[in-house]
Amino acid sequence: MALIDELPPLDELEKIQAKNRAQMAENRQRVLDRKARSRRLYRRGAIIEKILPKSAALSDEEFQRFLLQLIQRRNP
Repeated sequence: MALIDELPPLDELEKIQAKNRAQMAENRQRVLDRKARSRRLYRRGAIIEKILPKSAALSDEEFQRFLLQLIQRRNP
Protein backbone atom coordinates (compact mmCIF):
# COMPACT_ATOMS: atom_id res chain seq x y z
CA MET A 1 0.00 0.00 0.00
CA ALA A 2 2.89 2.36 0.55
CA LEU A 3 3.68 2.51 -3.18
CA ILE A 4 0.16 3.60 -4.06
CA ASP A 5 0.35 6.41 -1.54
CA GLU A 6 3.59 7.67 -3.14
CA LEU A 7 2.15 7.92 -6.68
CA PRO A 8 1.23 11.40 -7.95
CA PRO A 9 -2.48 12.10 -8.49
CA LEU A 10 -4.06 10.69 -11.66
CA ASP A 11 -4.50 14.09 -13.32
CA GLU A 12 -0.79 14.80 -12.85
CA LEU A 13 0.11 11.43 -14.38
CA GLU A 14 -2.15 12.21 -17.35
CA LYS A 15 -0.39 15.55 -17.87
CA ILE A 16 3.01 13.83 -17.80
CA GLN A 17 1.76 11.21 -20.24
CA ALA A 18 0.37 13.87 -22.61
CA LYS A 19 3.68 15.74 -22.50
CA ASN A 20 5.60 12.53 -23.27
CA ARG A 21 3.27 11.71 -26.17
CA ALA A 22 3.76 15.19 -27.62
CA GLN A 23 7.53 14.83 -27.31
CA MET A 24 7.43 11.44 -29.02
CA ALA A 25 5.33 12.85 -31.86
CA GLU A 26 7.79 15.72 -32.26
CA ASN A 27 10.71 13.28 -32.33
CA ARG A 28 8.96 11.13 -34.98
CA GLN A 29 8.35 14.22 -37.13
CA ARG A 30 11.98 15.29 -36.78
CA VAL A 31 13.10 11.85 -37.97
CA LEU A 32 10.69 11.96 -40.92
CA ASP A 33 11.90 15.45 -41.89
CA ARG A 34 15.54 14.34 -41.70
CA LYS A 35 14.85 11.25 -43.84
CA ALA A 36 12.99 13.36 -46.43
CA ARG A 37 15.93 15.78 -46.60
CA SER A 38 18.41 12.93 -46.97
CA ARG A 39 16.35 11.41 -49.78
CA ARG A 40 16.09 14.79 -51.54
CA LEU A 41 19.84 15.42 -51.29
CA TYR A 42 20.62 11.91 -52.53
CA ARG A 43 18.30 12.25 -55.54
CA ARG A 44 19.56 15.71 -56.47
CA GLY A 45 23.17 14.56 -56.21
CA ALA A 46 22.35 11.63 -58.48
CA ILE A 47 20.72 13.97 -61.00
CA ILE A 48 23.80 16.22 -61.05
CA GLU A 49 26.15 13.26 -61.51
CA LYS A 50 23.94 11.95 -64.33
CA ILE A 51 24.02 15.31 -66.14
CA LEU A 52 27.69 16.04 -65.33
CA PRO A 53 29.41 12.64 -65.02
CA LYS A 54 32.85 14.19 -64.47
CA SER A 55 31.58 16.01 -61.39
CA ALA A 56 32.02 12.80 -59.36
CA ALA A 57 35.79 13.19 -59.67
CA LEU A 58 35.77 16.70 -58.17
CA SER A 59 36.42 17.36 -54.51
CA ASP A 60 33.63 19.03 -52.53
CA GLU A 61 35.41 22.39 -52.72
CA GLU A 62 35.99 22.09 -56.48
CA PHE A 63 32.40 21.10 -57.03
CA GLN A 64 31.14 24.04 -54.99
CA ARG A 65 33.38 26.47 -56.92
CA PHE A 66 32.15 24.96 -60.20
CA LEU A 67 28.49 25.45 -59.23
CA LEU A 68 29.10 29.00 -58.05
CA GLN A 69 30.84 29.84 -61.34
CA LEU A 70 27.90 28.42 -63.29
CA ILE A 71 25.43 30.46 -61.28
CA GLN A 72 27.46 33.64 -61.62
CA ARG A 73 27.71 33.23 -65.40
CA ARG A 74 23.95 32.85 -65.72
CA ASN A 75 23.19 35.75 -63.34
CA PRO A 76 25.80 38.47 -63.94
